[in-house]
Amino acid sequence: MATKHGTGQSVELVYRPAPEDGEECLRIVTRLSLRTFVLRYLRRSAVLMIAAVFLTLVTDVLILLVGGAVGAAVGLLLGFLRFRAAKGALARRLSESAGAGEGRQRLVVDGSGVRRAAAGEQTVSGWDRYPQYVETTDLFVLLGEDQEGLLVTPLPKRGARGTEGVNRLREILDRHSALAA
Repeated sequence: MATKHGTGQSVELVYRPAPEDGEECLRIVTRLSLRTFVLRYLRRSAVLMIAAVFLTLVTDVLILLVGGAVGAAVGLLLGFLRFRAAKGALARRLSESAGAGEGRQRLVVDGSGVRRAAAGEQTVSGWDRYPQYVETTDLFVLLGEDQEGLLVTPLPKRGARGTEGVNRLREILDRHSALAA
């Protein structure tokens, strides 16, 4: 169903959650998060090592180089453990939502954000929570971060009414969120 809401159209998605949706979300998040992990933690470790080498050359104290190497290694290890913990928490949330979804889910996506009605509950998330999205063959995946970690919302294309609904959904996402690389 497409209706006008606010300044643009809305798209209604009605679907049953499937485990495949969560698995696809995890693949996307792993790919994007691993890239972020590598950029963030390797860059920090490289800066720490360069500083340690410089201080060792300037002060001629070899222990600074050893300390820098240990610090860089510990930083990488802690970053990797944080990455794994976030991925595990996301996997649990996605499997819980798929398992709890014995009934149909209804989402309305429009200019104000995403409204979800499932199991007698209704939640609304504005576009400020989802700065990016990814499109796959079967899903649009909204991506963001909050205090609890990664924020991932799958929008199964099967829930839209045909190609026209999928195209309208893509237009709304393009207008309010950025396509992740």
